Parts: sequence; structure tokens; C-alpha cells
Amino acid sequence: MNHNILHGALWRFGTAGRFRARSCAGRSGSDAHRGATSLRLASRITQIASGSMPRTGARPHWLIAFIGFAVVAAMGFALLPQPVTGTIIAAAKSPTSFGLDLPSFRAAFDRTEAAKNPANPASGAIASCDHMPDDSDQCTTGDAGFLRSVSLMRAAGLMDHTAKQDVTILLQRDRDGRVASVEVDGTRADQANALRFSDVVTDVLSALQGQAGSDASVLKMRLGLMSGDNDATINEPKTIALPGTTVQCVRSRSNVSMLVRCIFHPG
Repeated sequence: MNHNILHGALWRFGTAGRFRARSCAGRSGSDAHRGATSLRLASRITQIASGSMPRTGARPHWLIAFIGFAVVAAMGFALLPQPVTGTIIAAAKSPTSFGLDLPSFRAAFDRTEAAKNPANPASGAIASCDHMPDDSDQCTTGDAGFLRSVSLMRAAGLMDHTAKQDVTILLQRDRDGRVASVEVDGTRADQANALRFSDVVTDVLSALQGQAGSDASVLKMRLGLMSGDNDATINEPKTIALPGTTVQCVRSRSNVSMLVRCIFHPG
């Protein structure tokens, strides 16, 4: 074996050993000991190969090569990742439901509606919920309050026709029966339906939060629920993160679609 080649290889191993020894200074005692041992072995072999250290007898080339291999193996073991000890902190998980079953959600929604209209507490309450083939629940609300709004708008000259309430609430539940998401679908084809849709959205938020949510007028403005085609952002989804829930609403220009939708997710 060429002594110059072996000497160059061992010099590199020695340099790596010195680097390993320095890097082990901040690690555990066992790691530092392995690094230092590798350094001493590499240094002795380098001295033998270069002739700078007296040898007790001639060493065959195969023995020097074997010792060099042992140094490499020792250094490789020292560089292996060491077991991590200590407590592992689990990552926080986002909630997958609102913690309400369907009857609890209905009761909370109805309380919100009743608080807005004490004289007719059931006028806007959830009237029925139908279980759909995809395991969702589609709910509709009473229209007594809606029809009263239509009459007032017609009397004020804001509407020149009658209208039918067109708002639905679609709930998805998890395997335990708790509400996992709520979708409110409606239309802004007329002012009465646009107003009813925005009212239902704020009522759903209050029901999910278990208390009166953000100020209704502020929420409607932030989501652009009452804005028309003159809103430059009407084609852009709007998302708001609130305590315990995230709501996203989508609208389009009237020449595309009059449908409006808001979806609530836990978070």
C-alpha cells in the first residue's frame, strides 16, 4: 500500500476526529469520550504512517490498513445519532367539532332568535330539520318574521313584489353526533332575503359560541353580507377567525349568481 495515500487518508480522519472532539464539548460525557478516543487513535496511526513515532518493529501494510479501518469504524459509531431522552410534548390539535349535538344547536339558535323578537319568539326559530342521504341535516327556519319584513319593505317602497324566504342551514356531524360544520345558504335576489340571510348567519355564530357573538352590524360589514355589485371584492371569499370558530363567505356578481353562502368550521 502507498504510504503517502494512507498518510493523506489518515490525516483527513485525524482532522475529522479533532472536529468531532470539539463538537462533542457541548454534548454528553459519553459522546465526548468517543470523540476523544477517535482523535487519539487517528493521531497515533498518523504518526506511525509518517515515521514520526518510533515503532517497536516493522508493521506489515495489512496491519496498518486494518488499524485505519478500525479508526474509521470507531469514528462512524461516534457520529451516529444518539437516543433522545426527556419528555416529548404532543402537538396541539385543532377541535373537530363545536361540542354541540343537533338538539343543542337548535335550542341555542332558537334562544338567539327569541331574544331579538320577544313578542314573537318563534317567528324565526328553526322550524324543521331533515336528515339527508349524505348524513347531513338540512334545516329551515320559520318565515313569519321574514314575511313581516317583506310587508314593511313594500309599504316603504323598497320592494314592489312579494318574496318567499330562501334560506337553509346545512349541518355536518361527526361520528359522535356533534356538529362539525354549519353551512348557511341563501340568496340576495331581493332585499328581504339578503337581510334574512345575514341575520341567520349572525344567529348561527351566536348559537355556536354559546353567547352573543360579535356585534351583528360589524360582522355583516366585515363579511360584506349586505353589499351589492358595487363591492369591488364581491367575487372574493372572505374569511374571519373568531373565538371558537372560523367563518368563510362567498358571493358573486348578480350576472354570475345571486346565491350566497357562509360556512362555519371549529377553530
